[in-house]
Amino acid sequence: MNSKDINKHIIKSSSSIRDAMNQLNDLGADGVLFIINNENQLIGSLTDGDIRRGLLNGVSIEKLVTQIYHSNPRFVRSEENNVSILKSYRNLDLKIVPVVNGENQITDIINFNKQFSFLPVDVVIMAGGKGTRLLPLTEELPKPLLCVGDQPIIDHLMNRLSFFGVKNIVVSVNHFGDQIIKHLKSKESNFNLKIITEKFPMGTIGSISLIDSYNNDSIVVCNADLLTDVDYEDFYLDFINSKADLSVLTIPYNVAIPYGVLESDNGFIKEFKEKPNYVHDVNGGIYLIKKDALKEIPKDKSYSASDFIADLIHKNYKVRSYSHKGYWLDIGRPDDYKKAQTEINLFK
Repeated sequence: MNSKDINKHIIKSSSSIRDAMNQLNDLGADGVLFIINNENQLIGSLTDGDIRRGLLNGVSIEKLVTQIYHSNPRFVRSEENNVSILKSYRNLDLKIVPVVNGENQITDIINFNKQFSFLPVDVVIMAGGKGTRLLPLTEELPKPLLCVGDQPIIDHLMNRLSFFGVKNIVVSVNHFGDQIIKHLKSKESNFNLKIITEKFPMGTIGSISLIDSYNNDSIVVCNADLLTDVDYEDFYLDFINSKADLSVLTIPYNVAIPYGVLESDNGFIKEFKEKPNYVHDVNGGIYLIKKDALKEIPKDKSYSASDFIADLIHKNYKVRSYSHKGYWLDIGRPDDYKKAQTEINLFK
């Protein structure tokens, strides 16, 4: 939430109940105020219900808000992992929750009507590919800027990340990178956005070696050409609870064999399956990685995500599979792009 919207929910302890009523009236359905003292520290919360009960008890609307406020408001801290706490707040049907820093000053507001979670992750979006399989669509335009519905692919991706409270995003560009940079800089957003430019094609994960610092210990890396309804909160909790070093989002892929399959032992048939179907987990192009594991990515070299996965397994890191059963589409070919246009409402 931007600073203007945050301030709509904040009121000084020296304000009157009348002032609070006017402010709540402007907020409408998002009617929750957070009371701060002279040091801008959170000390309480206030709703229409609190005011109504105060008036019924004979409190004048000219009195201070501290006469009727809740002195023990629920909040989360910006420097802590609050995902489980936020889940409990959602279960209590809370709608608005403040985020405070170490000095108890409000730095953000989580509105569950607009935002589902507040994930402590940095995100790296790989947007440097040439998209050659999509020619001629990508002849003069990078693939992440191809529109699906009324928005470029990369905007759909970033909107999804924003819904889960992601704040820090790095976008890695190369081919037609100037166009992507111009597009991102033209958009108003709440992201702390950084852009890195590859000097040469660095593969599907190699450019991470160009990033010198992160704000969090968990890093999401994803391709810029994906449309998906993945639950990033569930993905993150599975990653944390499993104590994995790397978690790979996987997609079920069905392989239909058009013939009868024989299972044999020493030349003797033990089982016969007529035209069986096999389901395999395939790489979905989204990863959660512990920051410490990123040191295994070589500096200034082309390096693929598949090599990274294999290297971590070989070095006995904990590599986990997170199976996503929802919507997922890799826009790699013209047919995929056409499919995305007809399925636009499935991944929003």
